[in-house]
Amino acid sequence: MSRQPLNLKKMNNIRKIGKEKLILLALAGILLIGSSYFESVGHDKKEEPTTENNENSTQYENTIREEIKKMIEGIHGISDVEVMVTFQSGREKVLQEDSDNSTNEKGDTTVKKTTVILNQNGGDYPYVIKEIYPKIEGVAITASGERLTNKSAEIVNMVAALFDIPVHKISVINKK
Repeated sequence: MSRQPLNLKKMNNIRKIGKEKLILLALAGILLIGSSYFESVGHDKKEEPTTENNENSTQYENTIREEIKKMIEGIHGISDVEVMVTFQSGREKVLQEDSDNSTNEKGDTTVKKTTVILNQNGGDYPYVIKEIYPKIEGVAITASGERLTNKSAEIVNMVAALFDIPVHKISVINKK
C-alpha cells in the first residue's frame, strides 16, 4: 500500500504541471491573437479623397495656367494671352490601408480596414501611396495677334493633346 500514495502524489504533480502548462498555453494563445490584431494581414490600396491644403491646389492650377500661357505666347504673332482652366475635382491622395479578414463560426467573413499611420517629425501622418492631381475639365484662352485666327485650331489641338480633354471643351477667342 505504500506504493499507492506515492503514485497519487506523482499524479497530483503531473496534474499540477498539466494545469500550469495549460495556463501558459492559453496565455501564449491570447498573446498571439493580440499581436496578430496589430499586425497587418494584407495591404489594400484604397483611394480616399483627403482634404488638401488650398495653397497646394492653387499652386498646381496656377502652374498649369502659366505653362499653357507660355506655350501660346511662344507662337509667332500671338501676344497678350490669358488662360482660364476649370478642374473636375480637387487633389486626392491614395492612402495605404491594412485589412484584417476574419471568419466566425457561422462562416460570415468580416473585413476590418485601418489606415497606416506614420510617426514623423513629431506628428502622425497617413501613409500616402500616390497623389492624384485634378483632371482638367475645360480651357478658355483669350489672346491678341494677327495670326490668332490662323492658329486657333492648332492651339485647340495642342491643348487637347496635352491634357486629354475633348476639343469642344477648349475655346480660343481673339481679344479686342
